[in-house]
Amino acid sequence: MYKKISDFILTLNEEQKYHKDIETHKKNLEATLWGLEEQATFPENSAKNEQVAFNEQINACKLQIMGCNKLLEKHTEKILHLIQNFK
Repeated sequence: MYKKISDFILTLNEEQKYHKDIETHKKNLEATLWGLEEQATFPENSAKNEQVAFNEQINACKLQIMGCNKLLEKHTEKILHLIQNFK
């Protein structure tokens, strides 16, 4: 039984590290998005093709953030399932 508990704790620690890594990645994306949006608010300082590039990067960043949110949600469900099924 001790081995089973020990393995379960190791699994939870790994899952926690994975979850924090996703959260950190999401925060970095949010910071990048903020910077891109700030740059895009000054169209007079950049060419039109740069503005198009900013908008594409902003959209890509938003999609990645949404992906992180979905991944965090599903991962939370997985952790809850692991805990509920531990015997």
